[in-house]
Amino acid sequence: MNFRKFIIQIMGVALVIACSSNNSLENPSSSSIEPSSSSSVEVPSSSSTESSSSSSEEASSSSLIEISSSSSVEEASSSSSTEVSSSSSKSLSSSSSKGVSSSSTLSSSSLASSSSVAVAVNSFDVYIAFGQSNMQGPAEIRTQDKNVSERFQVLNVVAGTYAKENRAKGQWYKAVPPLIIPDANLVNYLGLNIGLSPANYFGVKLVEKAPENVKIGVIPVAQGDLALAAFHKTRGDQYYNKQNVVSGRPSDTEMSGMKRYKDAGYANLYDAIIKNAKIAQNDGGIIKGIIVHQGESGVGQNNITWANMLKEIYNDILKDLGLEANSIPLVLGQLWNSGTGPDGLLNLDNRIQNTIPKAYVVSSKDCGGRTGNGQPDNIHFGSAGIQLLGERYGEKMFELVYKLR
Repeated sequence: MNFRKFIIQIMGVALVIACSSNNSLENPSSSSIEPSSSSSVEVPSSSSTESSSSSSEEASSSSLIEISSSSSVEEASSSSSTEVSSSSSKSLSSSSSKGVSSSSTLSSSSLASSSSVAVAVNSFDVYIAFGQSNMQGPAEIRTQDKNVSERFQVLNVVAGTYAKENRAKGQWYKAVPPLIIPDANLVNYLGLNIGLSPANYFGVKLVEKAPENVKIGVIPVAQGDLALAAFHKTRGDQYYNKQNVVSGRPSDTEMSGMKRYKDAGYANLYDAIIKNAKIAQNDGGIIKGIIVHQGESGVGQNNITWANMLKEIYNDILKDLGLEANSIPLVLGQLWNSGTGPDGLLNLDNRIQNTIPKAYVVSSKDCGGRTGNGQPDNIHFGSAGIQLLGERYGEKMFELVYKLR
């Protein structure tokens, strides 16, 4: 009995303890869990919050840039680029003020993308122009022809006075005509005023159509009556020395013109092209294309076709300037009154491309001839005709060089 009572008492004590423990779990008192002021659960102060936030920002600074205002966007973009056009800056500022609040963040990749749109990357695109009299400048210079943008520059090849300006050899000038014929020679043997070249309106048209951040440069090398051989790298000297030449070539006019370039320090006309093109490259210019007007005097030498002579000149120019083969366009102009030139190669069906894949022809239709003493001579263009021809050169070159920009 005593043992039975003992067991009953033990079981009762256990029951009481169990009930007491269960009651504490279901109805805990506030005193059992409430932390004191020195407890391990702490509420951070404002300074701790700022410190934590600062640490978080520093940790993520490699992938996020915090923008506090639109001006911060402009500062950030200006630090990542050297030149921003005024219109682009306004555009970026406007989009920033609309799309970025004072507490928002912008990823660095997004900022870079915005900056690349806003930043104007300037380009100096340079073109070589060579040929005979219709490239040299057969037409009278009118008042309107002198209205030229600062974005159109000429690299002066032979020192002299042009447009009442003393132009040094190998220096850039605003491309006010004449570009090739010095002021002292602007009246020819017929008493006609001359000096306007298609290279003038070629550049004017490119400036008009190309992006505003693009500057246009031209390197003009031309002389009346010159056969194509005069522009060849090696055959040019042969031609000057009258070796293997076509009967009657070179003429006195040609000899005088070639001597002018020799007296200026060039080995020949090809040398004048290359030396000045390299100056342009050293000045940051990019050779983008070549325009040619030649054909009236033919090839000038025996045992070579006009097309193959031109191909050799083109290939040598690109090689000597460090350009890839067939990498830039060669634009040719038809002779007066839609003349198709030697072997009909200036026909508009671009048959010249069978020899030079990157060669193209522009029409001379409706490009009128000169007026005045002994004119028209069925060879030389007048001022309006030169303008139209030059603009066609420019339109074609724009299509070939800038259409993908």
